Amino acid sequence: MTALQDLVGDARRLVVTTSLCANPDDRELIRADIAPVQVLADNGFTTIDWLQPFGELGLSALALLDPQRLLIVDGDVIHLAHQGGPIESLDGLYRDLHEVVVEGDEILAANTGNDEVVILDRSTLQELRRVRPQTAGSGDGIEAIDRFHLNQGLRLPSGELIALVHHVTGRQLVTRLKARILKSHGDGGVAGLEGGPNIPLNLAAPHNIRVLSDGFLVFDSGRAMGRRYDTSWTQVMEFETAGWGRGCAVDEDADLVYIGSSPPRLRYKKQLQGRATDRPVVEARRLSDGSLLASDIVSSCEQINNLYLFDTDDYQRHFDR
Repeated sequence: MTALQDLVGDARRLVVTTSLCANPDDRELIRADIAPVQVLADNGFTTIDWLQPFGELGLSALALLDPQRLLIVDGDVIHLAHQGGPIESLDGLYRDLHEVVVEGDEILAANTGNDEVVILDRSTLQELRRVRPQTAGSGDGIEAIDRFHLNQGLRLPSGELIALVHHVTGRQLVTRLKARILKSHGDGGVAGLEGGPNIPLNLAAPHNIRVLSDGFLVFDSGRAMGRRYDTSWTQVMEFETAGWGRGCAVDEDADLVYIGSSPPRLRYKKQLQGRATDRPVVEARRLSDGSLLASDIVSSCEQINNLYLFDTDDYQRHFDR
């Protein structure tokens, strides 16, 4: 048993979704090399074979709806798997889906390619509405692209609906250098979706808001950092991650956070000054201080997209086929 598996224990299963890099210029593998869903076993991560065909590049996310139904999310399609039964594809105009969050009676799907949160009814899977942030400013620079790059929707305990975005103004500044477009990063934060304020946090390509008992955890992925905030979004702690943080599961009672860390895209390597991993890994760190406790390499992928802790009974019910 690996040190990471020893921390996870027998009562749960740690599962990751993975893929090729989104940008073809960043790829070294081909789709046949990718194992899109993997589970941590005694000797490291292993492929869940029946999910191998899903996704053009791999898979973005998973979501357990109830004991009978599992959502399987690739870039442009949401699939519904019935326990031990058929798998069907849901109708919907989706483009570059990222994180999917199940909150009460709602499913919040980050439809990143359209900069919106798609809200579905958890029971019927009918689409209820689509919500987009509002542009908060024009920005300054050589050129601007209207793009929030929204990658997670979340309803807070207060009921407020928010989104995690790469650009809180909805304006991504770019510089054109010869034939290349250099995109700006560093104005990421939280966007209010129902009249709430936009909160700039100066993050570079952020991912994964997690609600804690005393605030929030967010990954500042482009800087390979984890950042904790209090309930008013004031930073109270930061820690380094092994790489591009994307994929997170928190066990607050055990003071643990599990992090998917992938090699940074080429355009971020220089600013990380060589301290990032060259292989996708899952890290276990202390939530209270960010200290590293264990890590395992995730093979057969170029990037980790999401990470989950499932109760073993739920894992066996949905994933053992």
